Amino acid sequence: METENVYVPEEVAKNFKCVICQKFLFVPPIMTKDGTAFKCGRCSFIASDMTQPVHGFEKLASYMAFPCTFKGCTSKLPWEEVTAHEATCKYRIINCPCYHCDEKYPIYTIIQHFEVQHKKYMCMSQCNVQNRNIKQPYRCLMRLIIHEGKPYVMFNYRDDEYFWLSVYSIRTSNKNTNVELVFSSLDGKYSVTVKSESIQPFNEQEHCINCLDKDCKSKFHKFSKLYKSNGKIYDNMDLAVNINNVVKTLGSDSINYTVRIVEKMEVEPTVEPPQDSKKDLQLLVFLQNLECQICKSLMSAPIYNCITGHTMCKDCKARVMKCPQCQRELTDSRCFALEDIADKIKLDCTNKKLGCRFVGNIDENIAHEKLCTVVCNVIF
Repeated sequence: METENVYVPEEVAKNFKCVICQKFLFVPPIMTKDGTAFKCGRCSFIASDMTQPVHGFEKLASYMAFPCTFKGCTSKLPWEEVTAHEATCKYRIINCPCYHCDEKYPIYTIIQHFEVQHKKYMCMSQCNVQNRNIKQPYRCLMRLIIHEGKPYVMFNYRDDEYFWLSVYSIRTSNKNTNVELVFSSLDGKYSVTVKSESIQPFNEQEHCINCLDKDCKSKFHKFSKLYKSNGKIYDNMDLAVNINNVVKTLGSDSINYTVRIVEKMEVEPTVEPPQDSKKDLQLLVFLQNLECQICKSLMSAPIYNCITGHTMCKDCKARVMKCPQCQRELTDSRCFALEDIADKIKLDCTNKKLGCRFVGNIDENIAHEKLCTVVCNVIF
């Protein structure tokens, strides 16, 4: 049954930020050292002493919806959609993808920025490279291709053996387009065409021209020269063409090549998800994940977790020696993230249907429901 996620307002979400990238914490896996500081999944490749998973928070968060981490965006995002949304959000701030440009700006202004600062690296409709010796290794090539008014970033690199190429969409994820790479002889008699399966959204952490050129020192880039993974950057590129095969087909080392964005012949139909809202059911599932796994009561501070990340209330923590779920040892480590949610979440009295209008956090509700006047009036 479709349900609507419990929304976490921005004033609450701002209390949950990754200590490394300072973005909202809501991208898994979430790790911590002592429950006071957290690292989000965006920064999973960055080494740190935060190695303890926070399974309780992740499970609870899977039933929630969050504000976008970028200022100006009003989207409300279910847990499983946060990563995909951030890849195409027009309000995200990026470092310019052009060679060694240090400027930062909202991604939706990328065309205006290139027109002013990097116009020579812009191509309208397609990128044409003329009379190039394909066997001569060279440093990276970067272009901004404008196709039907939409910007796409092109990265190209070659060594003695392979010609690599990737094109990334800037504003949207369009499954109905792909990249066409055409090698042709200088006289135009022969050509070789290669196509990609699809075009992926531009991801600044993984798609960097300076990383491709092995000259990036940003700790926020997965393939920076700071990390051992730098050599794997080519594995993530869309097209890898054997240079000797191209030379044999065209009969020459000197070639022309063209990169263009093309529409696929078949367009897959899109199915709109159902719009039914089931807030009460969703809240019930949400609260089940705030239950202590031992006594099944709703948890509030202090909430403890084992070294694996399973949570329990203070009363049960005092009664058991090992975690009932994984049999790992217990520590005094607390899940401050869940404690904060338990303190800030606002719940209706369970007697709401009888007319009670009380709203409070978990502790306030427990105290209130012992003395709820609505129940008293019904009984007497």
